[in-house]
Amino acid sequence: MALVTSGSLSDSYQKYFSKMLLERQLPILQMEQFAVKATLPRKNGNKEIVFFRYDSPTISNIVEITSEGTNPGSNERQLTLSTVTGALKQYASLVKLSTLLEATNLFDSLSQATTQLSEDHALHADTLVHRVLTLNNTDGTGTAGQAAFARYAQNGTNSTNFIAASAANSAFTALDLLDATTALRVEKAPTIKGGYVLVADPRTARSVLNDDDYIQAHHYNNTDSLLKGEVGTYYGIKTLLSHNVLSFGSSTSTTIGSAGSYNASTSPFLANIVLGDQAFGVPSLTGDSPYSPKVLISSGPDKNDPLDLQTVIALKTYYTSVRLNTAFYRVVFSRSEV
Repeated sequence: MALVTSGSLSDSYQKYFSKMLLERQLPILQMEQFAVKATLPRKNGNKEIVFFRYDSPTISNIVEITSEGTNPGSNERQLTLSTVTGALKQYASLVKLSTLLEATNLFDSLSQATTQLSEDHALHADTLVHRVLTLNNTDGTGTAGQAAFARYAQNGTNSTNFIAASAANSAFTALDLLDATTALRVEKAPTIKGGYVLVADPRTARSVLNDDDYIQAHHYNNTDSLLKGEVGTYYGIKTLLSHNVLSFGSSTSTTIGSAGSYNASTSPFLANIVLGDQAFGVPSLTGDSPYSPKVLISSGPDKNDPLDLQTVIALKTYYTSVRLNTAFYRVVFSRSEV
């Protein structure tokens, strides 16, 4: 007697699709919250953002009055105002969707395209900040490690010994954090909420969190002052995780080379950043400036798409990142122990 099975009538079965979307690998980005933000220009014939600074205190113009009632001579103090400028650059990306896809797809592709374009540009903006702070040229180009703000885990300012060292002897330590912040204090770098901040790769954070004197964030008595992504503190120096710390290889036995994707053998050097306040600036992306980010959606028939076959979603930004003072931060290169 014939048995009819599910295989016999397989054509009558249809696939079941769950509308639950799985989690994606979204990076933790940290830098924007520590930037000095300049208003984007509006109708003033300018494509730059400008930051201003008066000069530091000095005693060179203070003189003693040695004779009562007698002017001791010239003691005029000059006011000097300097500027740091950043040229805005235009960046854009887009997604093209067929109108047939929009009519038939299971998910809202237009909404997802808008979300992912926004995430892409956020990652790009954070990357520009890391490049400007880490690479030797002020425009965020070139190689790394040769500027005065560079330090090397367990090796101070000696890049040669650092490159030649083993992972264990070039991993980030709590002492490296103290050395970097001491350098900032010597430079009179302003603090962020009363202290300095380490923006670290998770592999770096693992090394310092292993220190017995490190206080992890979940042990804080007061969590009101927690920064985004904060995992712990060491003598008042907060550690924040970032998935966008740049990694480097070595171009010679004495110098750090160009940035690349992290690889333990070819790009093993992680460029962790210890920040004081006002180390860098970016444009403020809020407001009604013509330079503010814009999402543009083009649909319907036109001369380039007379049959209305496509919908184009585009995101356009004007952005830049500017070093404001190299005395207010340090880049500490380290290897991973894991």
